[in-house]
Amino acid sequence: MKTITEIIGSTTITTTAAIDLDQRGREFNKQAMANHRDSYFISNCPKDYLEFDVEYSSLQTNRKQIEEILNWKENPVGILATGSTGTGKTRAMFALCKRLLRDEGKEVAIWPAKDFFYQLESYVKYGHDEAGEFIKRLANKKILFIDDYGQESVLANKQDWATGWFFRLLDIRVGNRFPLLMTTNLTAEQITFRSQNTTGAPLLRRLIELSKPIKFI
Repeated sequence: MKTITEIIGSTTITTTAAIDLDQRGREFNKQAMANHRDSYFISNCPKDYLEFDVEYSSLQTNRKQIEEILNWKENPVGILATGSTGTGKTRAMFALCKRLLRDEGKEVAIWPAKDFFYQLESYVKYGHDEAGEFIKRLANKKILFIDDYGQESVLANKQDWATGWFFRLLDIRVGNRFPLLMTTNLTAEQITFRSQNTTGAPLLRRLIELSKPIKFI
């Protein structure tokens, strides 16, 4: 029990009431986490994608695909949205991430592919490969969204190295049964043959294990 003294005008009122400090702490923490997720989404979502209107006329060609993305529920199989630029796949994915983060309080890591591979390359220092911890950290995020895979810039002499680490990321997520959300303009054939060694076909198989392909036209 706590004694609460309230001063109202010139009148002092002393009352005795039960205050659940643990409950207040939980509510404060809940609100702080909600604010953090909201700020994270805003800072990682392109401004043009912050709001999403599914009724927008140019999106109607792929309305079925968009609805499938928007209605996705967390499970071990994510979404691999493929198709050309301007079809609505990226807008739909960010709208999904907004719901997962803001409304449902899910753990979602958002990475444009170009930023992911740029960060990955930075872990080669003085000839030492230190990418393992970075890959492990992302691999253990409950939901991972990689946007625009295939548009990243990787040095030619590091292409197979980067693909190998990306494959390792997917491999860990398969073991953890954590889904992958991804958009790409690449076709299945382009994903398979973009690597110079034999990782291309297994990479595509891993992507399909983690994600249901949804083709935008």
